[in-house]
Amino acid sequence: MVRRIIKNLPMDKPFLLLEGKSIDFLIAQDLSTRHLHICQRCGMPVAHTTRVIYVAVEDTIMCSKCAERWLTNTRWYSEEVKKERDNYEAMVQKLKDSKLWEE
Repeated sequence: MVRRIIKNLPMDKPFLLLEGKSIDFLIAQDLSTRHLHICQRCGMPVAHTTRVIYVAVEDTIMCSKCAERWLTNTRWYSEEVKKERDNYEAMVQKLKDSKLWEE
């Protein structure tokens, strides 16, 4: 099941992040489970059972290690709130439709 990350985020970085298994995001995105996610940051394939992070502002899935690094090194811009919210809500709806969302 996928859930929103709300703990341990810096106050100046209120990003919308989702955490779940790679296979859950593949299913929600109607992608074949014969494939693997490729982390957009490091380029490494991610096993189905590996925990990954969906970063709504970038509309991408990252391995946990890269997501942690990204969060440390990036800035939050209020100008991107609408795009981030739209991406987040779209992904949550896909997860709900696939019965993979955890409230």
